[in-house]
Amino acid sequence: MTAKSTTSIHRKKKHLSNNQYVIQCMNWFKTALEENAAQLPKIFIDGERYQPDFPVAPNQTQVHFTFTNEGSPRAIKYKLNSLEDEGLLTLQQLLPTFPYLTELRFEFCDLSYDQVVFIHMILQENHQIVRLSLNGNPNRNEFGKKSHHLLHRSTNLKVYSVQLCKLGPSVCQLFYNELHIPDKYTRNLVSLNLGCNHLGDVGCAWIAQILRTNRALQALNISENGISETGLLGLLEVFSCFKLHLHETFQKRKLRFKQLMQTHFPSSKTEAFKSSSVSPDKFGFISHDPVNAANQFNHPFITDSLVKDGQLFCSGNNSLTYLNIAYNGITRNVLEDLIEKINYQKTHLKFGGLQRVVFESQQTFPDLEEEIIKRLSSPNQRTTARISRAKSSLL
Repeated sequence: MTAKSTTSIHRKKKHLSNNQYVIQCMNWFKTALEENAAQLPKIFIDGERYQPDFPVAPNQTQVHFTFTNEGSPRAIKYKLNSLEDEGLLTLQQLLPTFPYLTELRFEFCDLSYDQVVFIHMILQENHQIVRLSLNGNPNRNEFGKKSHHLLHRSTNLKVYSVQLCKLGPSVCQLFYNELHIPDKYTRNLVSLNLGCNHLGDVGCAWIAQILRTNRALQALNISENGISETGLLGLLEVFSCFKLHLHETFQKRKLRFKQLMQTHFPSSKTEAFKSSSVSPDKFGFISHDPVNAANQFNHPFITDSLVKDGQLFCSGNNSLTYLNIAYNGITRNVLEDLIEKINYQKTHLKFGGLQRVVFESQQTFPDLEEEIIKRLSSPNQRTTARISRAKSSLL
């Protein structure tokens, strides 16, 4: 069985290397690089070194192409060494000829702030790209201050990874500005990898704020970020019924008032409800945007709120199904609280909730680990538990 599979893979790679469309793509790539005076990098196709019929410059930059069985590129990865601006210009010129390309990776390329701006422009022009990895790029020239713009509604990213980028807590606040709006119809991001950065407890608090309202995100990796027990406990709070803060209570009442006005006075055009600016209000809503206006009432503080003892609560985040908090301040208290949250979701939620959790740490608590496995592996959960003993990536 194994030998047969290996042979099949080898035949596929051999077929791709000799595919006329693949050769044509490589020639397009070479021509565009030469037009932009960019160095020719080492080229790999599906993991194997491609031997073109043109000379390749002796530099360490690698470009990996992944093709479909039909010979159409579906992923391009730049790796190692500094990425030339000419290389990005080449990519921008080629993308219109690759309609099935959905994934870009710029890993360990020492990206600058301006290059991230250029990548943002590429994403705006090519909505077929839904997966992006910037792993291994240190926060040079404060590139992190621009990384959150890649998540703007003008792009179509569903999977985004910025692992090993030395991002600090201030970047999480910028991510919050883009992701806290609970509009799952226009917010496409479902997987976010922030592993191996410098978020700390402050950054974790901003991530928790995102999860209080965001119902589109399904997978989150914040492993190895120097988060303490306090930070992790604050994060886990969003997975069960939590009390609304004062500003959130005001936000709910404002939305409810808008909903009632729209229901009872749908044609009202009084100046009181007109938007005076194209910018979102303090809660992130654009009142004149028809899509936003229709979807803002799906806000969890409207649909998932409840009153207990005269106070407003939200039933909790049930959209996130994968959570990686490995190599942070994992303690017995954290694992016990995790079990409590899993029990709450199993009891009160009809669907969704945490299904895969990674919590590897230097300390081990076999009894609690087994209990978590048991809880997540129950028939009420759609998938089995997963406790990884290796550092993992969402991409």
